Amino acid sequence: MVVLLVVAAAPASAGGATWALNGMESPFAAVAPGQTIEASASLWMPIVREKGSNGEFYGGPQHAPFYGWIFRRPDPAANYPPPLPDDAILVGEVVFHDTSDPKRMELSLTFEMPEVPPGEYGLVTCNEGCERQIGDIWMTRFTVAEDVAQAVLTRRVNRLDYMLTDARMRLKDKTGDLQLLRSRSAAEIEALQDKLEELRARPAATREPARIPVGTWPFVAAAIFVALAGIAHFGTRDRASPLEH
Repeated sequence: MVVLLVVAAAPASAGGATWALNGMESPFAAVAPGQTIEASASLWMPIVREKGSNGEFYGGPQHAPFYGWIFRRPDPAANYPPPLPDDAILVGEVVFHDTSDPKRMELSLTFEMPEVPPGEYGLVTCNEGCERQIGDIWMTRFTVAEDVAQAVLTRRVNRLDYMLTDARMRLKDKTGDLQLLRSRSAAEIEALQDKLEELRARPAATREPARIPVGTWPFVAAAIFVALAGIAHFGTRDRASPLEH
């Protein structure tokens, strides 16, 4: 079975790019000893520089040759050597390929997965001694299974585990938001209750009576005048009615 490694296009600001195994991003990938590994990646040439902010070298084709190493149980807190671990295994040499875009190059690395015990491994591509890495391509974590069937099952488990972890983190964030909203709502409700109790405690005499706005007095006077005129008019007609008949 041929296992294809495709670079995961993570931005350099997020810690650099990593490789993916079987078309899957790290750390989902799982392979078996004896499989042929065809690794591919893209190098963004503007990222190549002599020295990075943390002292590491971001190399390019002018700094070749570069090689691939694998090693077992990478330190969870470490993203990249140097130094290379004592159990690092050299697996092949990286080849640079020109493209139609002068700012981008394609990389390839083909090797057979060594007969190593099952477990968690790391893959790095750097020069001899790992003093210089290729661009911002960092270490990739992957799993080595006992055989191909176990590798397929492990990939599924790794993806499900990642999805579960992601769901837990999202739920944790939502729970925090809900708790904050609840705290704010409780404070607002308590403040409103205090205000209501304060209003209820006031004596009736101190409560301000309802008043008619000053601006409405002309309209009130006009309404009263019209009402009085109507009463006078209908009263006059009632008194004159016997003479008319």
